Amino acid sequence: MSCRDLARLGQLYLDNGRWNGRSLVDPAFIAAATTPSPRNPDYGFLWWLNTSGKITRAPRSMYFAAGAFGQFCFVVPERRLVVATMGFGKGQLSGDTIWEPLAPVLLT
Repeated sequence: MSCRDLARLGQLYLDNGRWNGRSLVDPAFIAAATTPSPRNPDYGFLWWLNTSGKITRAPRSMYFAAGAFGQFCFVVPERRLVVATMGFGKGQLSGDTIWEPLAPVLLT
C-alpha cells in the first residue's frame, strides 16, 4: 500500500465511510471499528485507540492503524486530521514513537 492509499483509508474513516459524497462503508461499522473492544480499551477492529491516553501528546479521540516498519495512519477527528507515514525503519516502531515528533507541529 502506498502512503497516499494509507492516507485515503484514514480519510474514509474520518468521513464516516463516505468518499466524494458517496457512502462506501456503513457508518455503523466505522463507529464500531473505532470503539474500544471489551477486552482492550485501546483497540477496535484493526484500529488502535488512544482511549487510555498511552500516547500522551495525542488526543484521546485519536485512533490509528499500525503496520510494519513505521507504516502508520493516524486519525484525529476533532482536528479533521489524517497523517500517514511509511517509516521504512528497522525493527518495530510504536505509535508513540512515531507520534511524539509530530505532535508539536500538528497540534499547535
